[in-house]
Amino acid sequence: MKRSLPYVGTFMFLLIGLYFLAFPEALTDPTTLVSMGPITIAATLLIVGALRDSVQVGSRKFDWNVLVGVAFVLLGVSVGGSMVQSAFYESGVMRWILGICAIFGCGSLVWIGLQTAVDGRHVDLDTEPSNARVAGVVLFAVVSFLAGVAIWSIVL
Repeated sequence: MKRSLPYVGTFMFLLIGLYFLAFPEALTDPTTLVSMGPITIAATLLIVGALRDSVQVGSRKFDWNVLVGVAFVLLGVSVGGSMVQSAFYESGVMRWILGICAIFGCGSLVWIGLQTAVDGRHVDLDTEPSNARVAGVVLFAVVSFLAGVAIWSIVL
């Protein structure tokens, strides 16, 4: 997990930069800044958490997994909040789809972030995860993607 996080954080910074280049007027919109702020902080925490084993803040020392876990929680809350806000502007079925995706998708990201921060038994923070865990994560990602495409195809 730790090896790929600098790339994820950098990609997030790139997306934020491209968004503001494409929509410069968004820099004056408080709603956009409130939703992009936590994403920017999350990207920073992902990069710092991946490159350092621990960070000293005042008298407290935070391990890398705490930084990464907080980044996942911030990301889940920010994206979930944006999705819920968007759901209020939609009508019909799209409102429910956005709401359900926000609850389950972003809720699971927050849960994974909390588990990562406390080094819970549901996440594998080892540098070399077991083959069974890697296969399970890949299978979960493939099934989630296919289910999302199927649901999206049925709705549209």
